[in-house]
Amino acid sequence: MDIFRKNDGPVQVRGELHISEAQELRSALIGELAAVSRLVLDLSEVDSCDTASLQLLCSLQKSAQCDGKELRLLAPSAAIHNATSVLGLSIEDLTSIPNAGREHFPEVL
Repeated sequence: MDIFRKNDGPVQVRGELHISEAQELRSALIGELAAVSRLVLDLSEVDSCDTASLQLLCSLQKSAQCDGKELRLLAPSAAIHNATSVLGLSIEDLTSIPNAGREHFPEVL
């Protein structure tokens, strides 16, 4: 797994996103979110993705929302689409967190 930013562009996430790297992914995403008001993740080069990684993306969205920030997922790869569809989700489900119940989870990440 690699995570890097090209100049002021989107944050590129590439490689395999698996539970074995969940802590590293979590730390990197928290750092990226803290640095901006609008975070764009380019997921076009993600080769594989497990449910733990999808959970981190959902959690990142929740944290962004609680902080008044925006998260956008750019060009999700086939691996991301496959992982979400196995769970009966869509890409939109990852980034559309309802406001109800937000007060119960003040800091998700």
